[in-house]
Amino acid sequence: MQLLIFAGLLQAIVITPPPAITGPVPTPPLVAQRMASYLPVADRATPRRDTIDVEIRAASEILWAGTMIVSNQQASTFSRQLSEPPPADCMPRNYGDHRQDSLSMEMTSRSNADDDSIFNVTLRWGRSLPGTCPYRNSSRTVELSERITLAPDQTITLKGDAGLTIRLHRR
Repeated sequence: MQLLIFAGLLQAIVITPPPAITGPVPTPPLVAQRMASYLPVADRATPRRDTIDVEIRAASEILWAGTMIVSNQQASTFSRQLSEPPPADCMPRNYGDHRQDSLSMEMTSRSNADDDSIFNVTLRWGRSLPGTCPYRNSSRTVELSERITLAPDQTITLKGDAGLTIRLHRR
């Protein structure tokens, strides 16, 4: 079937539709595919869970202590954030001046069939500047990110800047 469209006195445009597709529609070629997991198929089929005792300190102050369950199929995360207006004797000069403290941790198993003791640990600690009126949108952040080896019943301590330490014990 053809369609004639008159565009002017002596001009015509002929539009021919594409041929009808009969049969199955061809599948376009696969360009990229997201990997299901970095683990071999055998490791994905057998989930493993590790219990890790965690203690995070800044100098002598315990910022957080608890237990994390880390699987070879899913990371474990902890996050805490505090945002509040300054004390009455340090009222903000600008809209938005506030105290903001945060702590977050992620632990991921990078173990494979040959070695089940490899983990990635990322710890981030943010805090307002110390002082009488530390709330002028000023802060300091320390981040510690390491690949570690942690065997069952082993304890290790990682040290970052500003007195930040994290003690990990694998049960």
